[in-house]
Amino acid sequence: MHTPGIAKEVLHQRLVHLTTQRSASRTKIEMPKHLTGHKSLKEVLPATSPIAHHHISAETRNRVEIADYLDENEGDPALEVRNQCSEMFLNNLQNFVPQLLNHLLARLLELDRDGTEQEFSDEERATIIIENNRLFCHQVLRINYTTYDNQWSQDTINPRTRPDIMMLSGEDHDDEQSHPYWYAQVIEIFHV
Repeated sequence: MHTPGIAKEVLHQRLVHLTTQRSASRTKIEMPKHLTGHKSLKEVLPATSPIAHHHISAETRNRVEIADYLDENEGDPALEVRNQCSEMFLNNLQNFVPQLLNHLLARLLELDRDGTEQEFSDEERATIIIENNRLFCHQVLRINYTTYDNQWSQDTINPRTRPDIMMLSGEDHDDEQSHPYWYAQVIEIFHV
């Protein structure tokens, strides 16, 4: 009775899905001004290799001066960094840059495997030079990972549409108050 109409609709849906899937790597997404406060630019992220752990665009058009970024976002609780010694929240101008340099140095030295934060001395942090004190803002981050059943999978993080993430915590699991996962929301994506 209605079988030809249903079959036609199923075929149409499949073609739309395949077309969307093929063009996904070429899709240009407009970055919303209200989210980042930065100039809105279009960015293309080509298909990601399954060998790479993660992938963001290498484009450098959306420059963000670190000092300007801190000034624009002063008082934003998302930029406040917890001081683990005194358990107090410190001013983001005091902690953001050292925390950024700690993060970068840990990745360059490949010390970030278990998810724990690394602390480095001022002398060690001084070895990291951020060219022109600029970050480059991006819209999409793709991450390759292994699923619970040892299958390869890929996830896309977009601060505007898919900001929520979950990862293994790196906490001491012998502690009764530890939790096996950390939950977070990605606000912006940068590279230096």
